[in-house]
Amino acid sequence: MNIDRLIADVLKLTATTNTGRGFKGLMLGVVYSLRQAADLGFASRTGSCVGPDYSAELDETGAALVGHKQVPNHWLAGFFFNSALIRIAAGSHRALRTLYRTNTGRFAELADRAVRENKVEERDIDWLRKVYHDVNAFKHEGHAELLEGRQVETIEHGVKAAGQLVRLIQLAI
Repeated sequence: MNIDRLIADVLKLTATTNTGRGFKGLMLGVVYSLRQAADLGFASRTGSCVGPDYSAELDETGAALVGHKQVPNHWLAGFFFNSALIRIAAGSHRALRTLYRTNTGRFAELADRAVRENKVEERDIDWLRKVYHDVNAFKHEGHAELLEGRQVETIEHGVKAAGQLVRLIQLAI
């Protein structure tokens, strides 16, 4: 799936209820973030791939922000990519809770239940699981080296996960 097809699928989401409108708005944010990351030339840089130049990049980005100037494109591309992943992780959990009409339940438990009850197949949510894992590893594993071991590293991976989320949302609403 490519970004243009993903956009077309997002535009087909039903937005006649608050839930539907919320999911459509969330997905438009995902698509926008992925498109921006791609247009800015996103390149995966995690763990040992970050390199010593990253400190200088952060200083350059900080100086640009202080001076109200444009931040470097490579930093901005990563910002948009990570924004898409955070939205996908949140949307995945929300879609599973919507599917089961509950405000409780952990992502993994709800995902396992959906597979067990044949609402989805594992291959329908495998990228969603990877995104959720990566986002939560960053949030909760303070010892992680800039997401070393990250499973979702490319625009293509993000688009695959977003496509799975669109299909999960369609099922949930």
